[in-house]
Amino acid sequence: MKDFWIAEALLMLFTFVLPHFGFGEILHGKTSNAEWIFEQAGGSVNMANAFYAWFCLPLFRFLLLRWIWHLGLWCFFLYRLNRLKLNLLPTHPDGAGGIGYLEVVHEHFTPLAFAFAALESATLAEEITSGSMPFEALYYLIPFVLVMNLLFFIAPLFLFSAKLWRCKVTGLDEYMVMAHHYVEAFDQTWLRDKNVTGQKQLGTGDIQSLADLNNSVNVIKNMRIIPCSRSLVLAITVSVVVPFLPFVFMKLNFSELMVKLLERIAG
Repeated sequence: MKDFWIAEALLMLFTFVLPHFGFGEILHGKTSNAEWIFEQAGGSVNMANAFYAWFCLPLFRFLLLRWIWHLGLWCFFLYRLNRLKLNLLPTHPDGAGGIGYLEVVHEHFTPLAFAFAALESATLAEEITSGSMPFEALYYLIPFVLVMNLLFFIAPLFLFSAKLWRCKVTGLDEYMVMAHHYVEAFDQTWLRDKNVTGQKQLGTGDIQSLADLNNSVNVIKNMRIIPCSRSLVLAITVSVVVPFLPFVFMKLNFSELMVKLLERIAG
């Protein structure tokens, strides 16, 4: 389905059809509107604005729709995967029952998150420089863009939350029962038996097994109900925030900033 040529042909058709129905402006910036481009040129069509309006903008729409199509396919794959009878293990070392590797796939979406944030950053910069939006609006728009990207790229993993939660609860229940039986037998063998001496306890594997059992129970307690770790959240956060860093130079003069930095370093 990813390489289905009919789907890409339909996406290419949409890139030219949607503008006629008022859905062509993917971004809310003026430069995403072909009519505005021609108006700025006094209504004349030259090679530059024609290339931008009739090739660059449709290509941008096609690539954006194509990425959304691929993300939709990935979500559909996760949906089908979740419907399988998964053999989830509560003590799996990945901390997600054995499906923690899905996070590695989502880490490959960080360049796409960077691209989405860069597009939004450029649009907001255009509106700020034109005076249609105050600079202070960034204080709530940037967190909003960050939250939307986190939801967009991490929310599909919530499909597995119910199964992981059941795996964690069931595993903790079963291991607690086993731990009770083991500790009870350990207590009877090494503590309640009056014939046991310290010499017999040296080198026995029962004590190490008790420690291993404790580690297994702790793994289950720390099991995540979403196959997502802090590293993925941090990677997406950095990818989204970096395109907005140039706004610092819109608020502060670069030369003054460098002088203050040198003064701070030099003391």
